[in-house]
Amino acid sequence: MAKRVVEPHQLDDKTRERIEGLGFFTRFPAPQIEAILNACTIEEHDPGDEIIVEGEYGASIYLLLEGRVEVLHDGDLLRVLDQPGDFFGEMSLVDFSPRTAAVRALESCRVLNIDMAELDAQPEDDKFPLMYFFYSTFSQKLSQRLRASNKEIICLRRDLSQKDD
Repeated sequence: MAKRVVEPHQLDDKTRERIEGLGFFTRFPAPQIEAILNACTIEEHDPGDEIIVEGEYGASIYLLLEGRVEVLHDGDLLRVLDQPGDFFGEMSLVDFSPRTAAVRALESCRVLNIDMAELDAQPEDDKFPLMYFFYSTFSQKLSQRLRASNKEIICLRRDLSQKDD
């Protein structure tokens, strides 16, 4: 099961418009969206393909365009992502650590692979606003995930304390 890749210059207008309409891009000005699209590829994966390997270093963030993927840590399911615009792979870009989870295609899917090293090579005047929008978007999503995890921990603690009583 090999991934298939579509390069930026191969994107048709309909695909570009669909990508630009994803919620992820709502905060980005048009010139920065163009820079992002020029630094990306579209990958098509078959069911079972591992898109991200846990423990490896990576310089890409992925946006789900179509399909469903599962996020696994040590083989345990953390979540399923199934909404266009859901993104993954951002944590290792924030803290420069190995990937903390694997991501595997549950069905045929298409993902936008944004090469952050390519974006980092942008001219300084272009790079800083671009990275601001990226890290702001990452921070919001990580905060949402942390809040959800905190709620889950509180529920689990309540369950455990009730079992002890």
